[in-house]
Amino acid sequence: MTICGHIGFPDLFLTLTCNPTWPKIQRKVRKSNLTPHDCPDVVSRIFKMKLNQLMNDLKSGHVFGGTVGFSDHMIHGPYGLPNTRAPCMVNEKCIRCFPKKFNQATIVDQDGFPVHRRRKNGCTIQKHGIELDNRFVVSYSPHLLLKYRTHLNVESTSIKYLFKYINKGSDRITTAIINDGTQTEVHDEIKHYLDCRYVSPPEACWKIFAFPMHGCAPAVEHSQQIGTVLSKSTIKESMFTAWMDSNKIYHHGWDLTYAEYVSKFVYVARKRCWQPRKQGNTIGRLIWVSPSSGELFYMRMMFSSTIGSQSYKDIRTVENVVYHTFREACFGKGFLGSDQEFVGALREANTWGTPHFVRKLFVKLLFMNTMDRPEYVWKQTWHSTHQQRNNASFLTEIENLVQANRKSLRDFPSMTYPIGYAANPHRNKLIYNEMAYDKEILAAEFNKCYHSLIVASSGIASLLLPGGRTTHSKFVIPVPATQNSTCNIHQGSDLAELLHMTKLIIWDEAPMCHKFSFEVIVFCGDSRQILPVVPRDIGDDKLGEPNDGYHEITSNNFIVDATYPNLLQNYSNEDFLQKRVVLASTKDVVDKINDYVLSLIPSEEKRYCSADSVDKSDELLNPAFGKTSRIHNHKLKIKVGTPIILLHNLDQAYGLCNGTRLIVTRLGSNVVKAEIITGPNIGHRTYMPRMNMSLSDFPWSFKLIKRQFPFMVSFAMTINKSQGQSLAHVGLYLPNPVFSHGQLYVALSRVQSKKGLHILIYDNQGTSKNTTINVVYKEVFANL
Repeated sequence: MTICGHIGFPDLFLTLTCNPTWPKIQRKVRKSNLTPHDCPDVVSRIFKMKLNQLMNDLKSGHVFGGTVGFSDHMIHGPYGLPNTRAPCMVNEKCIRCFPKKFNQATIVDQDGFPVHRRRKNGCTIQKHGIELDNRFVVSYSPHLLLKYRTHLNVESTSIKYLFKYINKGSDRITTAIINDGTQTEVHDEIKHYLDCRYVSPPEACWKIFAFPMHGCAPAVEHSQQIGTVLSKSTIKESMFTAWMDSNKIYHHGWDLTYAEYVSKFVYVARKRCWQPRKQGNTIGRLIWVSPSSGELFYMRMMFSSTIGSQSYKDIRTVENVVYHTFREACFGKGFLGSDQEFVGALREANTWGTPHFVRKLFVKLLFMNTMDRPEYVWKQTWHSTHQQRNNASFLTEIENLVQANRKSLRDFPSMTYPIGYAANPHRNKLIYNEMAYDKEILAAEFNKCYHSLIVASSGIASLLLPGGRTTHSKFVIPVPATQNSTCNIHQGSDLAELLHMTKLIIWDEAPMCHKFSFEVIVFCGDSRQILPVVPRDIGDDKLGEPNDGYHEITSNNFIVDATYPNLLQNYSNEDFLQKRVVLASTKDVVDKINDYVLSLIPSEEKRYCSADSVDKSDELLNPAFGKTSRIHNHKLKIKVGTPIILLHNLDQAYGLCNGTRLIVTRLGSNVVKAEIITGPNIGHRTYMPRMNMSLSDFPWSFKLIKRQFPFMVSFAMTINKSQGQSLAHVGLYLPNPVFSHGQLYVALSRVQSKKGLHILIYDNQGTSKNTTINVVYKEVFANL
């Protein structure tokens, strides 16, 4: 799991099973007139040779090339009525779930396991006189299968496979001790059966020969037990204290945490010191510490981010503040969720700007629903923002700011409602806001005036419409939307009254919304653009149709330089950064580009780590599993002057929507100050705290809550995220082709002119090329 955290999730899962009919085994046992079952030592040795050869093929050879043949080794069956005695048959059903269903593409099912492509192409094979098709084929590699002549399963892996085999445990057997029938003795049924650890003859021989039971590359080195380190009579014997001493000597290790130190240094036990590594590649891992260990647990937590420490005092230091305990240091670092973090954010923002912006920051915290005790945060901070005004006047201003986003302090029961607040003179403020236009001018222009609502599917598109809001905000559409979902609009409410008066709804970017979000309505939008993301759905599975084609373009091998020319001279120029971005199809590629461009900027970098927790109050009704690419990064690296893009709606009335781009102007411990560079509110400043975020369709059976800043660096962004943006210079980087309907169209249409478009395309071998594929789902246009 440490390797997965360092490199990423595995791509393939291979299972190699010994074949007792291997010629080498048969030749050896025939000499003694024995069977393979009688010679477990021979079987173990030959299997070890095959395993070594397989590892060599995987590391040095190119085994996953073109198909070279077909074999019936990987056909599951026959079974069922023709073979009811098959080992996999239980209650007349196959426990391996064969035959599988035909599938045109490999996807991940709702339990997180891969469902491989099985084409219905008419190919069959005879086995024991029974005809079997692709539904009975076990996933395999033809090259490896022909070479090793054994059961060798190759699957597109899921991380759940690793958990399964790590926690599988050893082989066990239930045995019974019985008499030979000569004695009549009543046995205790509980004591009669024994649950035993089962060691097969080949496994016993494997252990006798001292063959390794497991291995990994790169190597993982475990740190010393922290409790053991602190309990020693002398701390001079510790790897950990030697690490702090090494930081005093080797300056090039100051950017490494304790776990990362083994990647560039080697601990010499004989000398009890660290020395620079000359060869090899090693990953470090911190030993697990129980939360009940108190300070040891919080000390280990600080190790995950502390770099260059030369003493225990340095580990407890956060932002030049020395904390007395490691637990307090974790709170100061933001690793532990606490309302004290938001108190610090408000006080920090108060030293930067006017009280009005501080109160708007408090309103954002209310909307985020992140504070456990909003009234506590308010009582701790309201008097420090302006000492010449009383609490009631502040609450009145807070209520006005909250009402701008169609809410009220009454929606937050723990907050005090301002006494004597002058309510809105208009009976329904929603209707008043929608009717606040010059009816005579509109009637003269259109002959007749209709009361209409203007909405858009995305936040960035709603900002371009006069009085526009997102559809989920205006109509209270639930997330995620299912076939049985209904909008949470109560009878007699202001919103219900507004909809009753509405004659026309203008819904922009309608194709981006899920089909369950509406029933009968008139929409506008461009069906050539990206469709809504539906997990594990691939349209009608028809690719390679006539409208999937290739087009030649001019390729640019220096995509970052072409998009951001003279970056070192313009990295602080807001107008320069506002007009350009690099687009890519996947978030992994976007993160690499952002990290690269960020490393070029010659200013101090600040890192923010998220605080993750499990939502214990949530009972998932639909624990679906899916890809986790939408989960925010644990470690956020940022610099002053960096362009960022919001990932959540913060304040739609103020123009802070999902997709709004900003420039970072100041970095604090608990708050970030930024300036808007897109939309109708260009130049407006805002403060942003960390917020609790989780996915509506989380990929595990529990819900993970991540507390992190709601934005990401936007030197580059995904094509999906760019929808709605209008830019002067766009760099399109495609190390892999687009994979969804409308992605290429959206990417190419973000730029205002052909002169500002730069494209870099690679094939699977990393060679630059000038053609790419365009994916189109024909069913989208079927009824247009």
